Order: sequence, then structure tokens, then C-alpha cells
Amino acid sequence: MPNPTAKLVDAAVARATRRESTALGSKIQYWVYPATEPSLGTIVMFHGYRGTHEGVEAIVGALPDFDLIVPDLPGYGHSEPLVKKHSIDNYLEWADAWLPTLNLAEKPIMMGHSFGTLLVAGQGARNQGSARARILLNAVSEPAMEGTRRVLLRLTWLFYRFANLLPARIAQRVLNFKLLIRVMSDVTTKSKDEAFRHWIYVQHLTHFGTFANKRVVVEGFDASISRTIVDYSASILEPTLIVAGSEDEVTAVEGQEKAVKTFKDARLEVIGHVGHLTHYETPDIVADAVRRFVKSLAK
Repeated sequence: MPNPTAKLVDAAVARATRRESTALGSKIQYWVYPATEPSLGTIVMFHGYRGTHEGVEAIVGALPDFDLIVPDLPGYGHSEPLVKKHSIDNYLEWADAWLPTLNLAEKPIMMGHSFGTLLVAGQGARNQGSARARILLNAVSEPAMEGTRRVLLRLTWLFYRFANLLPARIAQRVLNFKLLIRVMSDVTTKSKDEAFRHWIYVQHLTHFGTFANKRVVVEGFDASISRTIVDYSASILEPTLIVAGSEDEVTAVEGQEKAVKTFKDARLEVIGHVGHLTHYETPDIVADAVRRFVKSLAK
């Protein structure tokens, strides 16, 4: 069976140019994807925790009518770690320093997936009116250590504490233990197509291990559970679109429904039969939601 997501990734790669800039002492690698159709605007996108730019390229491929810019966040993929701790506040300080290096001619649309939504929301609260709009995919909308997921997240927290105590080389192996990545991939993937499920697992296996060191991963996990978009929502002025998966096991749709009410101007779109991996399982549907939202801004 053809894999439409893989074809979208190929389409993104075909229009990609790799570039580099420096912010707060860290060299950042980012990819520019020029529109191949009349452009509806420029989107700057931040990927999720332990991800890289490759993880969101299917969405890029499904948006040929936008110019997109996607960095590897500091410490992941090909980008150097932050000099300081990888906390939300320090990532936001980095974003404030990095975004001007792009020398954009117009205000961008800021978009993020999962952990990236915290950066997009936080950047909006710190720099009101700096974007044309904001788009949050599978947004972190509820405190991590509350609700039905608290036991699993507590165990994950303990796992990262254990890994942090190990020598660097051993920690690298433990953090990339294939069984753990397999379980994570199986839990978050909702498709019943075995070939597609395996392709997603290979993507996770390939890209989840491209972090600089154990410090990045442990500090990044702590950062990912330290805030929610609600911590910033009341201060965000731009129109905001929240896209949720109806079966999201990481951040429940009920939390998204509550979160959208805390924004000045936000709307929620729920995609059925998908969980946290909208960027892999339903990139075309995400792209359609983005396109409709952006077009509505001009009315």
C-alpha cells in the first residue's frame, strides 16, 4: 500500500535548503522550504521534544502554498545545545535571539507541535503582536503530573533521572533503547496499517537519538512537563488555531477544549481517529486546517 506521508516528506525534501545561524552562542541548523505555489505566507515551525525538523516535513510537504522555515531546536538534530540549562525560559530567550537572524520581510505565522507549542505560546506572550497568527498542534494544555497520565509520566521522570546518573556513553545507549522507542511509537500510533506503523517506528528510531548529550534530553523532559500553553494564553494577542487529535494520549482533547477558552482569539479543530502523531498520521488534514485558518484571517 502506498505511503502518502512518505511522499509528502519527499516533496518537502525536494524544496529544502539547509542554512545556519548563531543565537546565544549556539550554532543552529535550519531548513527553508520555499513555496512552489503562490504563497499564503511564511510559517516558522518548532518541532516537539526529542524531535528534529524531519519529523514535521510531511506537514511541510502538504503545504506547497506556504514558505516554511523549520530549525532543529538547540541540542537536537544538527543544532548545538544551549550554553545554559534547557529550560522553557532559556529556550524562549533563544527564540527571541534566533528569530531576528531570519531577517523576515513580513510577520511570520508561528507554528509548533507538542513541546514546540510551549515555545510558540511563550514567544507570543513575551512578544505580543510579533506574529501574524499562531498554530498549536497537539498542544501541551494540561499539567503533566495531574490526571490519568501522572503514573506513567512519573515513571518516565524516574527513568530520565536514572539515565542522568550514568556515564555519558552508557546513558546515550539507555536513552536510545529500541524497546522503549518501540513502545512509545506503538502507543502513540493509531493507524492499523502495519506497514505504516513500522514506517513511523523507523522514523522515531532514526530521529529520536539525534540529541547532543544526556543533559539536553533530561533537561528537555523537565522543561516539557514544567509549563502548559495556558500559562501564556491570556497574553497572546494574535488569532490562534489549536489542532487536536481525538485520541491524543499525551494531551487529552478535553484539556484542549478547556485551553482554547483561555485565549483572547482562538479556535479548536479536532481531527478524528488520531492521537499525538498528527504530523505523521494526518499531515494532509493538518495542512487543510492550517490553510483554511490562514485564509480566514484575510476576511
